[in-house]
Amino acid sequence: MDGTTALDSVLKQAHVVRVSSVNGVGAVGEIRVDLSDPAESARLRTAMAVESLPGFHGMCLGDVRFEVFDLSGGRLAVVVLHHGATLRWGQWESDAVLADGRLLLA
Repeated sequence: MDGTTALDSVLKQAHVVRVSSVNGVGAVGEIRVDLSDPAESARLRTAMAVESLPGFHGMCLGDVRFEVFDLSGGRLAVVVLHHGATLRWGQWESDAVLADGRLLLA
């Protein structure tokens, strides 16, 4: 499996995503996204599509945290959005460039 598609493979198993601010500044709390609707799941997978893994790792903590859970409530992944353009996930050696960062922000 290609590194750019690894997250998509995890998202295919997702049932719920909890979205929250990383630093809490200006946070509006947590948002729970129910992915039991296949259309909603497809929209999230499209929005989190990775274009490339260029080998860089930014220095900031990120802006938005996505915790991905399966149907039984087990946590599958924690992914952090950086500057509306890249994602950081512990399974990658570098940050990933999103195919369309604006789509995920929307």
